[in-house]
Amino acid sequence: MNKVESQLVIDAPVEKVWEVLGDFSEVYRWAPSVTKSYSTSESSNGPDASRHCEVAGFGGVDETVSQWTDGQSFTYSFSGGGPVAGGSTTWSVKGQGDNTLVHTTVEYDLRFGPIGSLMNALIIRRKIRQSMEMGQEGLKRHVETGELIGTDFRPIVPA
Repeated sequence: MNKVESQLVIDAPVEKVWEVLGDFSEVYRWAPSVTKSYSTSESSNGPDASRHCEVAGFGGVDETVSQWTDGQSFTYSFSGGGPVAGGSTTWSVKGQGDNTLVHTTVEYDLRFGPIGSLMNALIIRRKIRQSMEMGQEGLKRHVETGELIGTDFRPIVPA
């Protein structure tokens, strides 16, 4: 199992961040790589909620919630593609005064034995980190401004 983690601070209270993040089926509103998402279960959030996402340049991915602590965190499993056999992602929020610390962990398995491991060292790990960090930045921008994030999103980098 491979693991990548990242965190950032959003200038908003934890309740406001969770309102967006906890709306599991609406990820397309803030995740830059997701062009379309919709619920594939009766519930759009909470335990056993599932969704389908269309990811730019990748295709479709199915995700199902395996753990849910309302207002704090959730974990979902995802289907794989290419050298990635599948895995899970955990999003958690923690209030820090008027701000929120968002922590994301992606754990994934690889296909193709040593070739998959080499691809992971050269490309996959970096791409997963970039995608995760862009997702966090998209969430931040959406929560702080209300802006819908599209595939042309580029985070504002402080000078």
